[in-house]
Amino acid sequence: PQPNPYASRDPQVHTSEGRHRIMDKLSKITLNEVIYEGLPLSEVIKNLTDESRRRDPDQQGINFMIVSNIDAPIGATQFATDPATGAPIAIAAPGGAEAPDVGSALIEINPPLTNMRLRDVLDAIVKVADQQLKWT
Repeated sequence: PQPNPYASRDPQVHTSEGRHRIMDKLSKITLNEVIYEGLPLSEVIKNLTDESRRRDPDQQGINFMIVSNIDAPIGATQFATDPATGAPIAIAAPGGAEAPDVGSALIEINPPLTNMRLRDVLDAIVKVADQQLKWT
């Protein structure tokens, strides 16, 4: 069998030059060991920011932001029909569902991951978090 020539390549990023530089840094910065034992995402992000500065050849690192209100939680908005007009009306979900505080999402990576690109660490964090997360 022939190895897949595209398996080890990063997907191309068709976007701004700034975003391309960020994605390039995420691919070049490597962490020796990654272990988080139930830490909140906010603490994990502080650690990743510090590590990215230490390991970036330019010593600039990556700035991370936690944004918890980009996507409304599933079921947060329900719709009813206005009987007079037939138009949909947004109504609050039962219990007043609010977006969760993603900064408090717990991250558990143990046993440790070794020799990981920062980009892969972010993917691992999304997979192990106790809340639904995404990074972009």
